Amino acid sequence: MKLTATYKGLITGAAMILVSLFLFYGLKKAHNDSSQMLVIMIYIAGIVWSLLSFRKKQSGELSFKSFFSEGFRTFIVATLIMVIYTAVFYKLNGQILAEAIKDNEAIINAQGDRTAAEIAENSEKLKSIFMPMTISITTVTYLLFGAVTSVIGGLFLRKAK
Repeated sequence: MKLTATYKGLITGAAMILVSLFLFYGLKKAHNDSSQMLVIMIYIAGIVWSLLSFRKKQSGELSFKSFFSEGFRTFIVATLIMVIYTAVFYKLNGQILAEAIKDNEAIINAQGDRTAAEIAENSEKLKSIFMPMTISITTVTYLLFGAVTSVIGGLFLRKAK
């Protein structure tokens, strides 16, 4: 079976999920712990892997466009996988939202300028925007890292050929 950029994106996404699950459930790291940078590093490594293997199998002059296109096909699949994983992960781990609400209420209470009704209303707003906000942040973060990695890799490999 030929490993295309899409398959490399699937492999990269699966590796990211496995490491993320191991960090959260196995090592009991927080979902937003700095150890999650390992997941980002796997993402970047997957894109670089795709670009380097593309360079090896192609002959002749390769343009920046062809490298970026290869990187794009890899990172868009990995990003989609991570966005789906993020949605499922937070749905299955409602304690994360409950903890965020509790922390937010403690901060507001410490300020002392809100009534109990205002705090409850704020908590409901936070509950309603938590999932869309989390998915949006995940999507933008991975797309940004993927695009930057593909651009830098494409520029570097284009000149190196």
